[in-house]
Amino acid sequence: MFRGTLLGGTVDAGRAAYDHGRGPSPHYDGFGANRHTADTRRHSDYWNEDSVSIRNQARVIMGKYSLTQLDHGQCHPDRVIQEP
Repeated sequence: MFRGTLLGGTVDAGRAAYDHGRGPSPHYDGFGANRHTADTRRHSDYWNEDSVSIRNQARVIMGKYSLTQLDHGQCHPDRVIQEP
């Protein structure tokens, strides 16, 4: 099995997915990220008006995590913003 170096540590190729030698890729489940649903084909499509992607981004920014559609992971509790 291949073994590589990642930020000074050793990682087995079977335990982490690599993205062109730049380290573990966040779009693989093994990375551990909460990955929201995206209905895009190209990178710039994330900003399409009324897309699932833009709505999910807005929900994260607003702290409405429970309303975010996820492909992987789990939602954090909603953030409550206190008015000054």
